Amino acid sequence: MTTECELRLLTFDMIEPSSMKTLGKDNSRFINMAKFVEKDVQYRSGMLTLAGVVMLPNGGPHPGVVFIHGSGSSDRRNKWYQGIARYLASHDIAVLLPDKRGCHKSEGNWRTADFHDLAADAIAGIEALSANKEVDKKRVGLIGVSQGGWIAPLAAHMGAVAFVVSLSGATVTPLEQFRYEHRQDLREKGLPMTLSHISFPFALLFLGRRWHRWKDIKNFDPTPLWETLPVSALLVFGEDDQNVPVSDSLQRLETSIKRTGRQDFLVKVFRDSGHGLREPKGKDIRQDFVHLLAEWIVTK
Repeated sequence: MTTECELRLLTFDMIEPSSMKTLGKDNSRFINMAKFVEKDVQYRSGMLTLAGVVMLPNGGPHPGVVFIHGSGSSDRRNKWYQGIARYLASHDIAVLLPDKRGCHKSEGNWRTADFHDLAADAIAGIEALSANKEVDKKRVGLIGVSQGGWIAPLAAHMGAVAFVVSLSGATVTPLEQFRYEHRQDLREKGLPMTLSHISFPFALLFLGRRWHRWKDIKNFDPTPLWETLPVSALLVFGEDDQNVPVSDSLQRLETSIKRTGRQDFLVKVFRDSGHGLREPKGKDIRQDFVHLLAEWIVTK
């Protein structure tokens, strides 16, 4: 397949490393804390009380986004999420950056949750963010990061969502993604790939003990959800991602889009960037990536 075709509403673009400055330690040029306010928030998701921080731009009403965290423990204090969230808030996009259930100030336990539970948390977040007068209730969407890329399209089928963004999210099953990640770990350590036949079952056993619902989601296929997604979507990948099989994910997307004839997906691949969408050979988040993200959201 090609990743360089260009259509008006559907692109598989390979983006070269940008000459623009990156969102790094000196990010005052790109994040203006005077343009928005941050406030702690609590909201209900079923029987749980969840918490997070809301970033509300001055004036309004503005479009908004709710973040869905990746795997493991994560919360509002994550600097990677904070950098992107504050960039968006500086560019007139309201943000809810939650504490994942069971993390920081949120009740519950992500280890006993499946994707439907986490999708319900995301919908609860949409409702919480939409309750602010600075937010346009009809323009609030989801940003699913990594594992959140499976959860975001599921949530869009469960509640009122204006759009979906997937950042470094696989479109293969979790089992396929984990097998790829395991093989990449072996390669990085200089170990032979033949070892994976022995080591992978043990890795699966460890994962199952760490996340009790793994057996319920390992064969989760997001393809039908993407094909019937009720809203438009932006999917972003780093070409050199060692966690997500980008080539296989793009092939799945291309097949789905051809089969359905969808014209409202935008797919971007950033050359020389990995899972964290950072600058080539650097630690800072790519400025061209966050610029694209903000530009796309404000058009929704």
